[in-house]
Amino acid sequence: MNTSRDPLLRLLREHYGHRWTIRRTDNLWVATANDPGADHAPTIIQPDINEFLYDLDNPPARAAKPSTG
Repeated sequence: MNTSRDPLLRLLREHYGHRWTIRRTDNLWVATANDPGADHAPTIIQPDINEFLYDLDNPPARAAKPSTG
């Protein structure tokens, strides 16, 4: 989705861009951690913006150790 047509997406990228790469579809918000070795879930997917924002600030635990290559 184009950020010029989606000011909320632009604001989220400006605010969380140091930690997350954020995108959205018509039904889902998606964030991928910029640090592959982070100690939290590497990806967040939520249909609800409020739950998405909560998870960006309080990411769930990682399910497994990061891949070493």
